[in-house]
Amino acid sequence: MRPLGWPFAVMLVPLFPAAVVASWWLVGDQTNDEARELAAQGVKLDYSMEPITLGAAGDRVLGIAGCAAVVALVAILVAGSATRRMHRAWWGVAASVVLLGGYLGLVERTFTAGGIGANIGAGLVFLSVLPCTATFLVPAVSSTVMLVRERRRARAERWPVVAS
Repeated sequence: MRPLGWPFAVMLVPLFPAAVVASWWLVGDQTNDEARELAAQGVKLDYSMEPITLGAAGDRVLGIAGCAAVVALVAILVAGSATRRMHRAWWGVAASVVLLGGYLGLVERTFTAGGIGANIGAGLVFLSVLPCTATFLVPAVSSTVMLVRERRRARAERWPVVAS
């Protein structure tokens, strides 16, 4: 019987916030140059959501830590897969976790972009949330089905039903 690698599922829990922070940092501030110039002149910018910042140095440290965490957690998953202690179906779940985390980081940066007037990007992101989320969940759902089938097969091998 091949192990399903349930301990590796625990690696997916910190992978989600790490992917959010890494993508948030890699995308960067989406405020355009004209809005930055106006802000420098004293004009108050409009935000869909006020950005939260730890300062330039704090944001950089947080972003680098998020990227390092994603790399380290994926390396642990690769090691589990290479040693065959982790079922390959967990990669679908990991892909969904990383995609959803990366999308959430992008959404946060889009909603916190400063500008004058309406934030068209926030409206477009709002319209794309449902289709993107559904698309990103496809690998997780197919992997879950594969894991459940494998688990049932393993149980059937361990405790065969005696025909009467």
